[in-house]
Amino acid sequence: MKGDNKDPIHVDVGLYGYSPKPDFKPKEALKNMEKFTREHDGYQGLYAETLMTKEEFEEMFDPSHYQKMRKSLPFCEEAFPEVYDKISKLGRK
Repeated sequence: MKGDNKDPIHVDVGLYGYSPKPDFKPKEALKNMEKFTREHDGYQGLYAETLMTKEEFEEMFDPSHYQKMRKSLPFCEEAFPEVYDKISKLGRK
């Protein structure tokens, strides 16, 4: 954790629904939340879609152990997409 606080705090925040504000930009709001989360050593729940780039995603989730595990499992790389590709439209392109 950054700063002097050594006790992590877990918070689950979701952006859902409709905003009556005419200038509300939901994708911009999500990008801002993802950026704030990375800057504060947080993690985004992987049940939701992300707008992060692969580099931003790997800043949040260190890929080293994940990639090592994928390589160690027979047929894993052929059978299953990477997590980033499952939760990101950018990853599926």
